[in-house]
Amino acid sequence: MGVTEPLVVGVDGGNSKTDVALATSSGRVLGVVRGPGSSPDKLGDQEAARVIGGLIRSALAGADARETPVVAVSAFLAGLDLPEDAPRFQAVLAPQWPDARVRVENDVVAALHAGTGGSPGVAVVCGAGINAVGLGPAGQRASFLSLGVRSGDWGGGLGLGRAVLWHAIRAEDGRGPRTRLAELTRRHFGVREVEEVAVSLQSGRIAELRLADLVEVLFRADEEGDPVAVSLVVRLAEEVASMTRVMLDRTALRGAAASVVLAGGVLTGGRPRLDTLIDDALRRVDPTSRPVRLRVPPVAGALAHALPGGLPDVERSRLEQQWQDARRDPAAAEGVVT
Repeated sequence: MGVTEPLVVGVDGGNSKTDVALATSSGRVLGVVRGPGSSPDKLGDQEAARVIGGLIRSALAGADARETPVVAVSAFLAGLDLPEDAPRFQAVLAPQWPDARVRVENDVVAALHAGTGGSPGVAVVCGAGINAVGLGPAGQRASFLSLGVRSGDWGGGLGLGRAVLWHAIRAEDGRGPRTRLAELTRRHFGVREVEEVAVSLQSGRIAELRLADLVEVLFRADEEGDPVAVSLVVRLAEEVASMTRVMLDRTALRGAAASVVLAGGVLTGGRPRLDTLIDDALRRVDPTSRPVRLRVPPVAGALAHALPGGLPDVERSRLEQQWQDARRDPAAAEGVVT
């Protein structure tokens, strides 16, 4: 017999993957499905809505709940950076679920909800890009434009990869200081000279997104004490603290013992030196703030947002365990209802 209790859906949609979580309206999680990216900025509104709709239907089928009414959908998506983006995409997505309350936000808000349950606080997300959001005690919201270099961003995985390549090329041709980043970059891409990577990027033989892979090169060189890598990692920690400072001030949370949720693969990768640098930098910004490294998938925040009573602790713990297992074995998370 299928599920009869009304259902809610949380969506965390990025550039490369989308997680859809399905739960009963009382908070019992029925499954999580992972599929391809669904950023409207990358795919266009219609295609992004099609991807999300297909994943939701897959989750319903996996839970034997095709005929069960969906009463709420909270979709948090990358690329909804301008004020008009979320309302525009909501108008495209909502008709698929005419009887549901459909809400659309930027994906950084999912991290905040996942870390605080929707309480006031700040979230800084550093994955392929970097962004932050703040939610104040009176409901005031603040965020950055997050359009990359043109809006002042620095420190996402793609930006860090570009910085690694920049320093590696300059070390190789003599314009910059010697650095292990050159040798490690050559080894990573299997080339004899770093400039071959730049040429391949220019010709399209290497996709620009692959530069984000150089984050691991950066942290390896940092562990080895390479001065150039060390300086980049220190700069990243200071950037996280700077973004946090602005969000705390804009939402009247400085000195209020606010949670600062740290999310995204760069900030939750279990890198002790980076963690220490960030904690120290945050203490200088606001000694009362409390760093919270996200241990549940951001889709848990989307689900908490969709549920009238938030996500129950027992279900949150179960999602945390599943996520940690999936991070140890990524293939296990691909396209599967858990």
